[in-house]
Amino acid sequence: MSISRVQKQAIVGLLYVIIVGAVTIGVYDLATPDATCTDGIQNQKEEGIDCGTVCGVLCDPAPVAPQVKSTQLLAVGSGDYDVVSEIVNPNNIYGSSKIGYVITLTDQDGKLIASEPGVFYIAPAQTKFLVRSSIKAEPGAVSASIAITEAVWEKVTPDGLLVNFPLRRESFTESRTPGAASQFEGVVFNDSDFDFNTVDVVVVVLDANEKVLGVNTTELRTVASRTERYFKVVWPTLLPGMPAKTRIQAGADLFSNENFIRRYGTQEKFQQYYEGR
Repeated sequence: MSISRVQKQAIVGLLYVIIVGAVTIGVYDLATPDATCTDGIQNQKEEGIDCGTVCGVLCDPAPVAPQVKSTQLLAVGSGDYDVVSEIVNPNNIYGSSKIGYVITLTDQDGKLIASEPGVFYIAPAQTKFLVRSSIKAEPGAVSASIAITEAVWEKVTPDGLLVNFPLRRESFTESRTPGAASQFEGVVFNDSDFDFNTVDVVVVVLDANEKVLGVNTTELRTVASRTERYFKVVWPTLLPGMPAKTRIQAGADLFSNENFIRRYGTQEKFQQYYEGR
């Protein structure tokens, strides 16, 4: 059976399409990297960075934004305010050295009085007091709110969570002493294997209904491993209301290498305890 000219042209065209398709697929395969599962890049059929079915490794859940548990405004003078927010990090394996936020102060009609940006660090699964002191604004602010604007997350391995600063002794006293009417003294313990350049301490005084009566902060410098450090904070006047309890938080920025003191000429690196840097 003879093949017509039209049929020959159709067969040639089909062969051309097959050849071009094969060449295109070959070039694509050469140009597209395989899923190596070790290159720190999400490529090919990976469902995350070096994880997923193709790698045989389950991907960790994506980090979620911190939650603002509460925010309280303290008027410490005419046009002078302190703001205390309680922030919850719901992520068990992610911490951050940079959580961006904006604090806003409003009057009784909801009119904006002031807006202040800032950043803070937070450890995995931590509930943290965020304190902004001496915000200068017009008188009349009656409420404050905080909005999280950004979060740079870093994954922490279980060994990286073994940093703690328990409070060993504490004392809150009030007197009529000018310039130091209320004061808090305490001792924190660096229950870790690291020497820190800086440890931050926050002291919050509350009444029986959890209303914040006063807040103060201090910074401990050069805190060696397995050592105690004494600190004291003072308020120039008696705190309003009836102080019933104190809550103290001590912490260090674990994601800053500069916060780890050098030992034997080498830089302490917290990176060995976390991934994704």
